[in-house]
Amino acid sequence: FFHGSHEEGAYQRGGLFVRRTLVSLGFAVLALDERGYGASPRPQSLSETDSWDPLPSSLAATRYLDSLPGVEGSVLTVGHSMGATRVLRFLGGWPGASAGIIMGATVMPPPVENERFYDAFLDDHDLEDSGLDPAFVLEVRTRYFNNDESASALPGGHAPILFMRFAFDYSNIIEGRDELYGMIPGRKDRKS
Repeated sequence: FFHGSHEEGAYQRGGLFVRRTLVSLGFAVLALDERGYGASPRPQSLSETDSWDPLPSSLAATRYLDSLPGVEGSVLTVGHSMGATRVLRFLGGWPGASAGIIMGATVMPPPVENERFYDAFLDDHDLEDSGLDPAFVLEVRTRYFNNDESASALPGGHAPILFMRFAFDYSNIIEGRDELYGMIPGRKDRKS
């Protein structure tokens, strides 16, 4: 389970609800805190772009989960909001993934998304006084947290992706969700 942009990371209430539901359905669930969120420390080097890449830790966690006794079967990735980008990147990087579920994900116009990401990045990581250059933070977003780039980069034969819609989705999510859906090549479906 990949969480959204929230300082509590995998411990945010919505994520706990989704994880409990998956466990009650018999899934072995692994929730990953993004670097600097929840119980995960920030990277030691704040100014190295690659230190913010979540994919290596996602793949390592999946290898760990695969190695546990009694854990067998398919890998289902679930992501909410910012976690949707991790689902898209994971499906492109893990050939054993069987499916992905995306909730609360969207594509916004770059100026809006860049400003929102910059503010959330500094706030969520308690970096308001860090002096990080806005251009650096936007480079991190472009490389690792960009839904449109991640969707477009998926190989044609990727695992199927299910888009989940909720009655309480924010208007900005509703407005950009169809655009993101259209960018994903291959198998996908929508559920309300």
